[in-house]
Amino acid sequence: MNWVRRLRKTWHDLYYAKPTPRRIDFAMRCKDVVHQMDVKNKNFSLKDRFRFQLHLSLCQTCKNYSSFSQALKNQLKLILRPLPPKDQLQRINQKLLQQYARKNQSKNP
Repeated sequence: MNWVRRLRKTWHDLYYAKPTPRRIDFAMRCKDVVHQMDVKNKNFSLKDRFRFQLHLSLCQTCKNYSSFSQALKNQLKLILRPLPPKDQLQRINQKLLQQYARKNQSKNP
């Protein structure tokens, strides 16, 4: 068995092990990882950061969720950004009309 399979098997066994008071949780559950991604808690302890990165490195579903949620947040930022003031819009419209008029004049001799 190669080391990747061994690591995945160990992760799986520790993930599904019954918690006991003396056992340290080795891997995070998907529910906890998604919550941490959504909350964006920057105050991770070193142990929690390791557990988070370990889970993301082994769980393709959570990796996909992470990339999808980041893309969605970026698109929402673009959509919800504030519009420029009205006077700026008028100046932009005038510039565009001037450029369009110059292009039409050069095409029509």
